[in-house]
Amino acid sequence: MQIRLTFKRASPKSGFTLVEVVVVSALILLASLVAFHTADIVSQREKEERLRYALLEMRAALDKFFEDSYQNPVILVADKPRFPKSINELLTTRRPVPGGSFYLRRLPLNPMFASTRWQLIGNNGTSEELKVITDDSMSFTDATMNIVDVRCPDTVIPPDGLNGIPYKDW
Repeated sequence: MQIRLTFKRASPKSGFTLVEVVVVSALILLASLVAFHTADIVSQREKEERLRYALLEMRAALDKFFEDSYQNPVILVADKPRFPKSINELLTTRRPVPGGSFYLRRLPLNPMFASTRWQLIGNNGTSEELKVITDDSMSFTDATMNIVDVRCPDTVIPPDGLNGIPYKDW
């Protein structure tokens, strides 16, 4: 008994043509582009969610300070009611209730800058002023200004959120 090994030659029909390889490569490229774009949108959406929460936290602290200013013995009677004059006042003043905590434990990070960069809106009854704060400066140069609102600075790139509203208007 003889065992004969034979090798079958590949026919010209086996394998992939150049067109098939190009089409499959194009489909893989298209799928990867869609995945990267989706990842960018998800990342942007997460930043926007953290921005909304940080703005909510600071605005709630401003409102609570204003409400508590009637009862706060640290604030002069002539100044009542009023908003805080600086971010440090929110960070270092305790609420006038038994066991009262600070209005803010820390200044929240702005996720669009990955720093504590915010724009304060100040008002002294006669004029309004905008000031971008950083870690170094946390109050207005005019001592009569009170912080009435806080927002994201105008220098954010991209300037608009996924919903089409500019971040400075949030």
